[in-house]
Amino acid sequence: MYDKIETRKYIGRAGQEDVVKDLFQNNAIPNGSARVYQQNRDTGYPGLIEDNTFVEVYSGDEGLAKKIDELLNRIGFSQHG
Repeated sequence: MYDKIETRKYIGRAGQEDVVKDLFQNNAIPNGSARVYQQNRDTGYPGLIEDNTFVEVYSGDEGLAKKIDELLNRIGFSQHG
């Protein structure tokens, strides 16, 4: 098994949940290795809230994590936090 499970977080444009899920399914990314969700994020400025799609990746397999990172970067996601 793996020594350590790491969590990587990514942020992208709003409304991309289905795109990410399809991308993962088409590229044989195992179910349960990522969580995809939409969230309203407070920017800290009064009345300015952003809608974003977030992806949290859970993996102890460096090869799988790198593959997911490349897939998400191709569709405009960036690592967050």
